[in-house]
Amino acid sequence: MAAIRNAGAQLTPAAKRSHGLAPSLWIYDEFAQAPNSDLLNNLRTAMGKRRESLGVIISTQAANDQHPLSQMIDDAMLGVETNAQAGAS
Repeated sequence: MAAIRNAGAQLTPAAKRSHGLAPSLWIYDEFAQAPNSDLLNNLRTAMGKRRESLGVIISTQAANDQHPLSQMIDDAMLGVETNAQAGAS
Protein backbone atom coordinates (compact mmCIF):
# COMPACT_ATOMS: atom_id res chain seq x y z
CA MET A 1 0.00 0.00 0.00
CA ALA A 2 1.36 3.39 -0.95
CA ALA A 3 1.91 5.92 1.80
CA ILE A 4 -0.36 8.94 1.78
CA ARG A 5 1.55 12.17 2.12
CA ASN A 6 -0.10 15.10 3.87
CA ALA A 7 0.38 18.02 1.52
CA GLY A 8 -2.18 20.27 3.16
CA ALA A 9 -1.59 23.94 3.74
CA GLN A 10 -3.46 26.60 5.62
CA LEU A 11 -3.65 29.94 3.85
CA THR A 12 -4.42 33.31 5.31
CA PRO A 13 -6.54 35.85 3.44
CA ALA A 14 -3.31 37.31 2.04
CA ALA A 15 -3.89 36.39 -1.59
CA LYS A 16 -0.22 36.84 -2.48
CA ARG A 17 0.65 33.57 -0.74
CA SER A 18 -1.80 31.63 -2.90
CA HIS A 19 -0.04 32.22 -6.22
CA GLY A 20 1.65 29.16 -7.67
CA LEU A 21 -0.56 26.60 -5.93
CA ALA A 22 -1.91 23.49 -7.67
CA PRO A 23 -4.41 22.02 -5.21
CA SER A 24 -6.40 18.84 -5.82
CA LEU A 25 -8.88 20.06 -3.20
CA TRP A 26 -9.34 23.38 -1.46
CA ILE A 27 -11.88 24.42 1.14
CA TYR A 28 -12.53 28.11 1.76
CA ASP A 29 -13.99 28.44 5.27
CA GLU A 30 -15.90 31.62 6.17
CA PHE A 31 -15.55 33.38 2.84
CA ALA A 32 -18.02 35.97 4.16
CA GLN A 33 -15.28 37.29 6.45
CA ALA A 34 -12.86 37.96 3.57
CA PRO A 35 -12.49 41.60 2.53
CA ASN A 36 -12.59 40.70 -1.20
CA SER A 37 -12.46 37.74 -3.58
CA ASP A 38 -8.71 37.89 -4.39
CA LEU A 39 -7.83 34.64 -2.61
CA LEU A 40 -10.88 32.88 -4.09
CA ASN A 41 -9.94 34.03 -7.58
CA ASN A 42 -6.41 32.68 -7.11
CA LEU A 43 -7.72 29.34 -5.88
CA ARG A 44 -10.10 29.09 -8.83
CA THR A 45 -7.30 29.86 -11.25
CA ALA A 46 -5.08 27.23 -9.61
CA MET A 47 -7.75 24.58 -10.24
CA GLY A 48 -6.79 24.62 -13.91
CA LYS A 49 -3.41 23.09 -13.06
CA ARG A 50 -4.89 19.76 -11.98
CA ARG A 51 -7.38 17.49 -13.64
CA GLU A 52 -10.66 17.22 -11.74
CA SER A 53 -9.66 19.47 -8.86
CA LEU A 54 -12.41 20.47 -6.44
CA GLY A 55 -13.09 23.65 -4.52
CA VAL A 56 -15.61 24.05 -1.70
CA ILE A 57 -16.83 27.23 0.00
CA ILE A 58 -18.42 26.91 3.45
CA SER A 59 -19.54 30.07 5.16
CA THR A 60 -22.20 31.95 7.00
CA GLN A 61 -24.02 34.65 5.04
CA ALA A 62 -22.12 37.88 4.45
CA ALA A 63 -23.47 40.96 6.20
CA ASN A 64 -23.21 43.03 3.02
CA ASP A 65 -25.33 42.27 -0.06
CA GLN A 66 -22.47 43.54 -2.25
CA HIS A 67 -19.98 41.00 -0.86
CA PRO A 68 -18.81 38.45 -3.48
CA LEU A 69 -20.36 35.59 -1.47
CA SER A 70 -23.77 37.29 -1.41
CA GLN A 71 -23.53 37.88 -5.14
CA MET A 72 -22.60 34.22 -5.75
CA ILE A 73 -25.62 33.06 -3.74
CA ASP A 74 -27.94 35.48 -5.55
CA ASP A 75 -26.62 34.31 -8.93
CA ALA A 76 -27.10 30.65 -7.97
CA MET A 77 -30.67 31.30 -6.87
CA LEU A 78 -31.37 32.97 -10.22
CA GLY A 79 -29.67 30.18 -12.16
CA VAL A 80 -27.01 32.53 -13.50
CA GLU A 81 -23.78 30.84 -14.56
CA THR A 82 -20.80 32.31 -12.73
CA ASN A 83 -17.18 32.38 -13.87
CA ALA A 84 -16.44 29.44 -11.57
CA GLN A 85 -19.18 27.35 -13.14
CA ALA A 86 -18.14 28.30 -16.65
CA GLY A 87 -14.57 27.23 -15.98
CA ALA A 88 -15.63 23.91 -14.46
CA SER A 89 -17.05 22.41 -17.65
